[in-house]
Amino acid sequence: MKNTVLFDLDGTLVNSLEDLKDATNYTMNKLGLEQRSLDEVRTFVGNGVDMLIKRAGGNAQYDFNEASAYFREYYNENLCNKTKPYNGIVNVINVLKNKGFKLGVVTNKPQFAAEKIVNYYFNESFDVIIGADLSKRRKKPYNDPVDAALSVINVNKNDAIFVGDSEVDIETAKNMDMSFIGVAWGFRNEIIFANEKYFVRNSQQLLNLCCNFL
Repeated sequence: MKNTVLFDLDGTLVNSLEDLKDATNYTMNKLGLEQRSLDEVRTFVGNGVDMLIKRAGGNAQYDFNEASAYFREYYNENLCNKTKPYNGIVNVINVLKNKGFKLGVVTNKPQFAAEKIVNYYFNESFDVIIGADLSKRRKKPYNDPVDAALSVINVNKNDAIFVGDSEVDIETAKNMDMSFIGVAWGFRNEIIFANEKYFVRNSQQLLNLCCNFL
């Protein structure tokens, strides 16, 4: 039986797309660039804030450091405006915690934002939160952030499950040689899980699978 579950954040635990779109368009407006639609931003996320900004900016000429500062300033103040946990996810976390599972978040979102969102919605239920920007540590799909999370909670990768919604998460689990569960409610089409052994369409399926994963 597994005793640990590591979760991606955006598109897995919470639907943060509207707030990410607002921060992106605030930044684009400051730079005098084209506004981006929700569907466009959906395709831009997954590889961290820097890549989100670069994808949104396209081929336009602008000061990237200035753009990054605009985004982070706005997002820091507005990251919980519209962001909400997916249906049933709070219950999943509470049940797993009560059953004695160790829980972690591993995300390419900036550390400040990851901590703020996770602690706001999940009442410090997680044993470790690993985001980006704390060091020169590489982001998912590299092993570094998952290795860091497992090290903090002193867990072997064979005792853990990784849960995510994107191609980056699939690749992360493969690079780690870890058990993986894909969630179909996130920012990508469930077709990306066609070759995966486990994927779920609702939170109850996720809870059942985590509790009975051999």
